[in-house]
Amino acid sequence: MILHIKNMVCPRCILAIESILNTQKIDYYNVALGRIELKSELNNNDLESLNNSIKELGFELVSNESDKLINQIKSYLIEVVNEGSLNSQKNPSQLLEDKLHKSYGVLSKHFSSVTGTTIERYLILLRIEKVKELLCYTNLTNSEIAFKEGYSSAAYLSNQFKKETGMTPTEFKKMANCDKRSIDTL
Repeated sequence: MILHIKNMVCPRCILAIESILNTQKIDYYNVALGRIELKSELNNNDLESLNNSIKELGFELVSNESDKLINQIKSYLIEVVNEGSLNSQKNPSQLLEDKLHKSYGVLSKHFSSVTGTTIERYLILLRIEKVKELLCYTNLTNSEIAFKEGYSSAAYLSNQFKKETGMTPTEFKKMANCDKRSIDTL
């Protein structure tokens, strides 16, 4: 049985879900961003108890197919950005097609109609948040960050960053308070 979970964005989210599963003595194979692979079906009481527990931490079970697909797209893109997989030879649309076994046109149209934004726009926002994190918590140069995050150049990164935030990466880094948004709010 596979359960889909909304708002999982990092390895700590996985640990939080695993902790709940262990506390409630629910057997599982794997927990990944946005999903739990259970060893067996849950009865309605156990499912409700799990849902209540994860809601306390800001997560939510996803039940309808449309929301599951959106959750899969978001979770996979978060995973790709966190792992730095955008340096691969495949573009994000090909990565999504390969992962979800649906054409990018279908995925894109569905994502846009449900979320009100495009996959490309969502990916840009994720990447900018990752760049903010690197600017705040590392000593990498703009060029190193651009390379690490799969941008074609530091100039392209700087232009996109300024377009999204209103400031250059250097200006952002000089700020005393790094204004990083929570990924689950994108």
